[in-house]
Amino acid sequence: MVLILSKSDIAGAVGMKQAVESVENAFEQIGLGFAVTPARPSVEVARYNATLLIGCGYLSRGEALVVKVATSYPDNAKLGLATVGSILALFDPGTGELLALMEGSYLTAIKTGAEGAVGAKWLARKNSRRVGIIGTGIQGEAQLWGLVETLKIDEALVYSRNEDRRRAFSDMATERFGIQVRATKSPEEAAVESDIVVAATTSATPVFKGESLKEGVHITGVGSFTPRMRELDGVTIERAKRVFVDNSEAAEVGDLKMAMDEGRLERGSIIHLSEVVTGRVVGRRDESEITLFKSVGGAAYDAAVAKVTYDLAVTKGWGRKIQL
Repeated sequence: MVLILSKSDIAGAVGMKQAVESVENAFEQIGLGFAVTPARPSVEVARYNATLLIGCGYLSRGEALVVKVATSYPDNAKLGLATVGSILALFDPGTGELLALMEGSYLTAIKTGAEGAVGAKWLARKNSRRVGIIGTGIQGEAQLWGLVETLKIDEALVYSRNEDRRRAFSDMATERFGIQVRATKSPEEAAVESDIVVAATTSATPVFKGESLKEGVHITGVGSFTPRMRELDGVTIERAKRVFVDNSEAAEVGDLKMAMDEGRLERGSIIHLSEVVTGRVVGRRDESEITLFKSVGGAAYDAAVAKVTYDLAVTKGWGRKIQL
């Protein structure tokens, strides 16, 4: 029997706190050599400006084995459809038995929100209180949720190109997270006034100017994932000096690849966050340093969150079982 978990099942079973704990554990397992995560193949669907990605991973400490298939169709926004979608399969590592099929978009959102929270926990200034969120989709919401759950955030500044969406997001987030959330008229306004800045868009061009960032800010980039996509400009990356990543594949994403091509970033300055989590590398070195975490995801984090979700769903009785 296979457990089928819908978006509502997953939302009922797992919260951000559990997701952050499981993702942080995945970083530790990666750093200690307990994770197997092969490079992800992808298929460019050029006719529709789209991408299909396949990821698989195994965490040997915690016993989690997953395969995820995801799609990204940025132009779906014009059709009123979701721009990303995915499904995740969880297997029993001991027998290969399929344990669960999970709606992947929501699971991915909370996983990536948890990754951003872990990055900020280890890299942002301890007194960070104000967050700038650029992008008001599901990922912008998940990033804010993760930060509110993990740090002492009391205010957020939000921007997207659509004025109605950013105002609606502000109203929703104020009510949901119990903090002051204000829509801004420009991405620079959200960036320059914040202690933590999150870029969560599918933009192919930088969404704010690196010159606008104040000293000591922490930046999280989560939207771009192909060589053509670039949310962060070269100035931002050059000012940070080092870039912390969740996956070595981040070096091939437009933000970092283009910065290296421009001579603004050396490959040796790209550091896996697991090195910080396991104590091998110092993250933030002083209060004035600009820190940067670039997330492109990875199956190890999917495996960690999927496993805790499955365990909680079984305990709480969420989902339904079917015979394939």
